[in-house]
Parts: sequence; C-alpha cells; structure tokens
Amino acid sequence: MWFGGKGVRKPKSIKVGGRQLSDVLAEHENFFRREPGGVRADLSGADLSKADLQGANLTDAILRNVNLEETDLRGAHLTRADFSGARMRKTDLRNTDMTEAVLPGADLTEAQASGVEFSAATCRE
Repeated sequence: MWFGGKGVRKPKSIKVGGRQLSDVLAEHENFFRREPGGVRADLSGADLSKADLQGANLTDAILRNVNLEETDLRGAHLTRADFSGARMRKTDLRNTDMTEAVLPGADLTEAQASGVEFSAATCRE
C-alpha cells in the first residue's frame, strides 16, 4: 500500500470544480456546524484518488461516482455520506464512521475496513 509514501495528495493540491479541495472541506465543516459560509460538499465525479483525507468530516457529503482509489480516509466522519457508484478500491477506511452511509454500486475491493462503523448503511438501491 502507498499510504504515507510518495504520491499522497494533500487537499490544498487537489482541484475540484476549479477550487481547492481544502476550501470545499472547510465550507462543508461550516455547513456541518451550521455556521455562516457553510455549504454542503458535492464532490460527485471528482478524482480524489490517493488523497490524504485522514480525519476529514464528510458527514452528509455527496460523493456519487467519486474516485477514492487508494485514498487515506482513516478516522474520517462519513455519516450519511452518499457514495453511490464510488470507486473505493484499496481505500483505507480504518476506524471511520459510516453510519447510514449510502453505498449502492460502490466498489470497495481490497479496501481496508477494520474498525468501521457501518450501522444502518445502505448497500443496495
């Protein structure tokens, strides 16, 4: 696995719709906290492969058809996030909270999922 080695992409270096992913994540955190400037993250179709998203708060985020292959999501908050059709091969999901996550069509082949909370997650349409 590549984690911790070369090829890790930090949120400031990733562009999503012409914006830095770090800005999208900050606005989403404000959305989650119901603070001014908050906007729900819609990362549908984005290429977030090999991203370092450890501990990210993506609760209620829209991640349909996103590429998360080999992404580090250890300890992330993914409650009610919509991963429909997401490519999550070899993603590190250890110790994430995926309570009520929406996962129909998500490819979790070889994902590391020890310690993941999947309570009430939806895997079928």
